[in-house]
Amino acid sequence: MARRRAVLGLSGGWWARIAASIVLGGFLLHLVDQQIDVVPADLRVPWSAVGVFAASLCFYFLFRTGRWWFLVRSVGPISFRDATLIALAGTLWVVALPFRLGEFVRPYLTYRRTQIPMEVALGTVAVERLVDGLFVCALFFGMIGNPPTEGPLATMWSHALGVVGLFAVVLLLSLLLARFPDQAARMAHRLVGQLWPAAAERAANFLRGLAQGLTTLPSLRPLLPFLAATAAYWAVNVGGLWLMARQLGLPISFLETGAAVAVLNMVLLVPAGPAMTGSYQAGLAIGLAFFLPADVVRGPGVRLVFWSYVVQIAFTVLLGVAAHLLLGVSAKELTQPDGSEEAGGDRRG
Repeated sequence: MARRRAVLGLSGGWWARIAASIVLGGFLLHLVDQQIDVVPADLRVPWSAVGVFAASLCFYFLFRTGRWWFLVRSVGPISFRDATLIALAGTLWVVALPFRLGEFVRPYLTYRRTQIPMEVALGTVAVERLVDGLFVCALFFGMIGNPPTEGPLATMWSHALGVVGLFAVVLLLSLLLARFPDQAARMAHRLVGQLWPAAAERAANFLRGLAQGLTTLPSLRPLLPFLAATAAYWAVNVGGLWLMARQLGLPISFLETGAAVAVLNMVLLVPAGPAMTGSYQAGLAIGLAFFLPADVVRGPGVRLVFWSYVVQIAFTVLLGVAAHLLLGVSAKELTQPDGSEEAGGDRRG
């Protein structure tokens, strides 16, 4: 009977990548620490600041993970509970593994739990990431307002335009793949067949499955509620951080906080080490520096960076572990390179 390896079989090559990413994360932290204290000398903050941010994260994770159900249910039968738990478990692995390799966990768990092929589920994840990228840029432009003409903010504006251009190209290619899946599969079969004949059919089948997941992109029925939930997710994201910042005494407005969050997430678009180490601290510190004096960023600003990071990571780990337990999936099943699970897996609609 057909067998398959675990999706995250951690061979020697995998461990080398993880080790390299940890070194990268440490280097980024070192660079950030040259500008601000990664761990503030004074960690004291009002518990109300941490409490209000933690409360916002309850809604943050609900909207962030629950919205995916609107996309994935359109390509196969899956309950809201399963979709949310799978998304929470996947978020844990995105944080745990470097270079966003954890994105493959969600399609794998979907395949294991339902009859939706991994390639199709991966297509819906790609739609989610594409929408998030465009939403981050829209958030930045919307919160800034008029284009700045000089200074660091004008430079960031130019970079944001470049990111929009990149995502526009990806959006066009995704729409073409969703519209012409058979043509794309035949092209992949020919190109891969010239270099690696044995993999040609697999490449073609992968593109067909990916295209099926991408069909949610031009379809308004799943896309509209997904976009509404996405807007709520980003509103809570900005609102929670803004309330925490105000509790810490930072003189920053809601719109400025939104722009800082957008800068943070543009930095996080670049794959980096596990747990967003270094990237999160650098991105939020840069975002705050656009609107606050340097002494404020190095004072209460670093406490905002530190505690928002710690609380989000804690929520991600706790909710991800709980999701794994409720799904009945162990980390060993995902990381053991010699997994012997049958191809049918544990499929429950």
